[in-house]
Amino acid sequence: PPGKEVPAKYRLDRVRLRRDPDYVKPEKLYWSFGINIQDCVEYHRKHNLPRPPPGFETTRFIWSTIMCDVEEDLRKHCNYELRFLSPVSVEYALMIIIYDSHSIAYSKLIAHEEDEVVQIIKERMDVCKNQEPRWFFCPVKF
Repeated sequence: PPGKEVPAKYRLDRVRLRRDPDYVKPEKLYWSFGINIQDCVEYHRKHNLPRPPPGFETTRFIWSTIMCDVEEDLRKHCNYELRFLSPVSVEYALMIIIYDSHSIAYSKLIAHEEDEVVQIIKERMDVCKNQEPRWFFCPVKF
């Protein structure tokens, strides 16, 4: 969905959730930047993050170590609990999550803090320079 406003059908009704045992939570959306594995590799190199330890020769372990390092580095620089997940997308393998549609109502940053987090991500992650965060679905339910 376009824009930053959570579409009504994806908003979580917390009161109804507590009172109605038959209430079904709407599907969760994630307001995020889209990135790919190569973007994490380039970030890792650009910011001179520590190389994976010896013994991580298999591609899967190297990739997951790099992704965790990048996620941790972005969290540190943004001073915000960003998360990486895989979106439902043909363009991107990962998303850098700023908010989700179930918690945005009570976890939303003050406007200038949100702008700062977005700006830091854009400055540090080259692929994000020319994009704005948008809503993604995730195939796995959390």
